[in-house]
Amino acid sequence: MKRYSYKFLFVAFIGIHIPLIGIITFIVATQGNSLSSTSIIVITLILTLLATGATLFFLDQLLAPLTNSKIALENYVERAELPDLPTEFYDEAGILMQQLQATLLKLDELVKAKDELVSVISHDIRTPLSHIINYAELLKLNNADEKVTGYADKIIASGNHQLAMFESLLKLLQQQGMTISEKDKTNVVVIDLVNEILNQNESLITTKNLNINVNIDNNISIRINENLFSHALQNLIHNACKFSNSGGHINISARLIDGDKTEITISDDGIGFTPEFSEDIFDKFTHKGQTGTFGEPSTGLGLYLSKTITEKHLGNITAQSNGPGKGAKFVIVLPN
Repeated sequence: MKRYSYKFLFVAFIGIHIPLIGIITFIVATQGNSLSSTSIIVITLILTLLATGATLFFLDQLLAPLTNSKIALENYVERAELPDLPTEFYDEAGILMQQLQATLLKLDELVKAKDELVSVISHDIRTPLSHIINYAELLKLNNADEKVTGYADKIIASGNHQLAMFESLLKLLQQQGMTISEKDKTNVVVIDLVNEILNQNESLITTKNLNINVNIDNNISIRINENLFSHALQNLIHNACKFSNSGGHINISARLIDGDKTEITISDDGIGFTPEFSEDIFDKFTHKGQTGTFGEPSTGLGLYLSKTITEKHLGNITAQSNGPGKGAKFVIVLPN
C-alpha cells in the first residue's frame, strides 16, 4: 500500500475485529460446552487488550518514518549533521524521506558554495583596501606637509570605516543560515575571553582613560564556538568603550543563574539611548546607531551580529538604558 490512509484504515480494521473474530472462534471451538457470561467478558477483554497493543505497535511503526524525518531535520538545523535517511521505500512516507534527504544534501552544498564565495570575496576586497590604508599611513609618516597629512588622515579614516563595514558584511553573510554544531564548541573560561577582548581595545581604553571594572569568577565557563562568540562579545565591549566619555566607567560581570545558565553583563555610564529603542538597536542596518564620543563611526551591523550569534548559541541578548546621557547595559544569557 502506497497510500498512508489505506495503511491506517487496514490497521484500525484489524485492531477492531481481532476481539470479534477471536470470540467467535473461541465459541465455535468450544461448541457444545456452555460458557458463562463472565467467561465471555473476560475473554473479550483479553482479546481487546491484545488488539489494542498490536494496533499501537503497528501505528508506531507507521509513524516511525515521520519521526525519523523530524529528528533528521532538527539535527541538521541545530548541529549541521547531514542525515542518512533510507531512500528505498516508495510509499508516501518513503517519498517524503527521499525528498528530505535530497533537499538537505543540496542545501549543504549551497551553504559550502556560499562559504567558499565569501572567502574569495574576503581576500579579493580586503587585501587592496588594507593596502590603501597602509599606503596612506606611509604617506603621512614621510610627509611633513600638513595638507598632505590631513588628506592622508581622511583616507585612513575612510578606509578603516569601509574595512569595518566590509568585515561586518562578511560576518553577516557567514551567519545567515549558519548552524553551530556541538563539535565546533569548546568550554571557554569567561574571564580569559573578556581579558583578551580588553587587550584588543587597549588603545581606545587608554586614549579615553576609561575605568574598567571586571567582576568574573575564574571558574565560570561557557560552551561556545569561540571564534564566533568572541566577535559578539567584542562588539558589546567595543561599543561600551566607543560610547563612553573620557574618564568613564565600564563594568563587566558574569554569574550563574537558574542553575543552568550564564549571564554576562556589560554596562557603561556613557551616552546611552532612548529606552523605546531597546529593541530597534538590534535591527540590521539600524538607523538608531550613534557616533562614538570621539567621532567613531557606526556600521549599523555590530549589535545585529551580536544578537544573531548569541541566538545561534540558543541564548538571548537584551539592552537597557534610562535615556540619553545615562549609560547603557547589555545582558547576554547563555545555556550551560
